[in-house]
Amino acid sequence: MSLVYRALDRETQEWGAIKLLLPKYIDKPEIRHRFATEAKAMMSLRHRNVIHVFDVNNTTVQPFFAMEMAEGGCVLDWLAQYGAMPPRMAVDIAIQVCKGLGAAHRHGVVHRDVKPHNILINRWGVCKITDFGIAPTRDTAASLLRTGSIMGTLGYIAPEQRANAKVVDERCDIYAVGATLFTMVTGRTTMDLFFADQEPDILEGVQEILKPLIIEATRYRREDRHQTMRDLTKALYVVMDILPEDPSDTPPLVLFNPVEHSEHLIRLASSESTKNPLGNPNTANSDHFETWNDTAQPSAPNIPRQTLLRDRPQQPNRRYKKLGKQMLKVLFGTSPLLVLVLLAVGIAVSGRKTVQRAQASFVETNLAFDEMLESESVIVDELIRLGANQAVTQRVWTEGINTPERIPDMTQNLRETLDSHEPNPSSPLMHHARTAQNRLERIDVSYAEWTQTRRSLQQIEASTPAQMATKLGLL
Repeated sequence: MSLVYRALDRETQEWGAIKLLLPKYIDKPEIRHRFATEAKAMMSLRHRNVIHVFDVNNTTVQPFFAMEMAEGGCVLDWLAQYGAMPPRMAVDIAIQVCKGLGAAHRHGVVHRDVKPHNILINRWGVCKITDFGIAPTRDTAASLLRTGSIMGTLGYIAPEQRANAKVVDERCDIYAVGATLFTMVTGRTTMDLFFADQEPDILEGVQEILKPLIIEATRYRREDRHQTMRDLTKALYVVMDILPEDPSDTPPLVLFNPVEHSEHLIRLASSESTKNPLGNPNTANSDHFETWNDTAQPSAPNIPRQTLLRDRPQQPNRRYKKLGKQMLKVLFGTSPLLVLVLLAVGIAVSGRKTVQRAQASFVETNLAFDEMLESESVIVDELIRLGANQAVTQRVWTEGINTPERIPDMTQNLRETLDSHEPNPSSPLMHHARTAQNRLERIDVSYAEWTQTRRSLQQIEASTPAQMATKLGLL
């Protein structure tokens, strides 16, 4: 229903993207309303894994909204060019998608159309969710959809969404993330992913360690899936810690050199060629569209109820508990060498548990840190109110949170911006300066906690018990 163009701000030399409603839909209230709904949903979010909308205008003859530009292509482009992804890269993308969707869910927005097409990549390789065109907010859910309507992309939508798109909740996005992960690691889609544990051939090509996670995320009954994006994110982090490194020759996620590309586009924008559109960086390559079109027809499974109530995957540490009991029985009366071997195994098992606890603690801290940064993004708004350059301030913030290690530099730059724009103490704008200062201090404290937790994890992983557990294959 729209076209997206590159747009250059000639004053700041910053590239953005302008999304325009097609002229043939301007006089159609339902389409225009959906276009405005997408803009409203995206403007309500400010998270590093969601495309940020800067400006919206739905009052003119030609509705549009302006947003950040993702210069590195999309996941669909990568799959079309290179085929199935290595597992660690795919899981890392899924984690970033979960974080962005988690922020949307906390704002009452369910995406309902998550798929490789809608995962864009910026110049730093950060994944960005886009295309909230069928994502109702709390205020628009009732008016946007009709009871019984089906919206979304077959192959990625949950079974309940196929039946009635109006009654779905965040668990339909959980299904879509699982289906997207399946597509990333296999290069194909399937209409019956929710039937995977009954038909093992469906998961052909999926790494064994990923199968239980994909099965749980895409179960037929939403009550049997992960219940929140936080739950799915934790499960993905656990898998990430176990997966081997991807091959060294894995192509980068960013499909081209964005710096050279931007410089080339700036030269184009300065020439007569600006009379023609420069293209659309925020959509998948049209050459690949037919390849990824979902042509299979949805099935109507007749699944016995008992097959839908499945147990969670068995925890791998149960056999070690049983081994520990057997060790105690034979500890006395054995040779000294055997005692030393049993002692070493005991130390390794203990080291394994310590590492797992430290990893779980770091996952919790990492998620809390992400959520805190999302709420503190109001700093950008406060500095803009004080007169700071919007494009520059937004870039400093985005580059900082894309790489946590750069956060100290980001806060320092924002403090310098605040100092240069701090108003007179009697000014009515003074409370904006105080708000920005307080939030910068909160980021410093949270970053210190995140750094300490990560350092503790690294120390534990380098300890002797952990190394012994690694050598024995327990980690």
